[in-house]
Amino acid sequence: GTFAVEKGDYLYFVNGIGNMTGDNTMGKVEKGALYRVKIADIGTEAAEYQLVIPKLMNTASANSGVYIFGDIVYYGTPYDGKDKTSTIRSDFTDFRTFDLGTAKSKRILFETKTVKSYSFIEVGSNVYLTYETTHTEDDATVNTYKVYNAKTGKEVFSVDGYKNLLADTKSGKVFYSKLAYNEQLEQDEVFDEIYYYNVGETNSELLFSGCGSNGSGYDNRADESYQKKVLPYADFSGLTVTLIKNTGKLFISIP
Repeated sequence: GTFAVEKGDYLYFVNGIGNMTGDNTMGKVEKGALYRVKIADIGTEAAEYQLVIPKLMNTASANSGVYIFGDIVYYGTPYDGKDKTSTIRSDFTDFRTFDLGTAKSKRILFETKTVKSYSFIEVGSNVYLTYETTHTEDDATVNTYKVYNAKTGKEVFSVDGYKNLLADTKSGKVFYSKLAYNEQLEQDEVFDEIYYYNVGETNSELLFSGCGSNGSGYDNRADESYQKKVLPYADFSGLTVTLIKNTGKLFISIP
């Protein structure tokens, strides 16, 4: 995935950066579109650069771009639909597929909130769209991570309000931290918890709770399985947990 992809005999690449607010109608885009060239011909006079998808390959971060699984290209692009005032909502992100065999394009879904980054991850026979968004709620920035089945367009998993999130876009292993929530008191706790999510699954797993061994006895979730996930030597109360690196194993920093 990302800005250049080797697939078969070809190198697929994004041709520069196009104007996100420009005309993104299929067939009218050249700069910022997806092209390909035969790998063996690169650097020779025989090289022919072919336009593959004449739409903007919108990339919100260095982790985003185009992905190719089988004969299908998965990508994000500025939405070219109009609202009720006939204004094109190019600030929305349109997630789409393109069949290299039939040249047919299909929408997966479009997102109306600000997309920080996205990726497509192949798991078994399925491909999943994962992305992070932000929005403002009560003057605070709220992070949301969503996972969709790219073939059906159905949401598989979603989490709101995390502090840190690290996603491995190759393995689909995701770690995130967020404030614990006490359902009995219906309020946030003062300590962080760390969760693990495997792309394609419907739920995440609590890895560590920072309530500390002294406080775990007062927690309404303090059953045997939960107790095993309490860090006996750490109390995250009032502290910020920073997720540093995700290699399938998690590295964290606690002040």
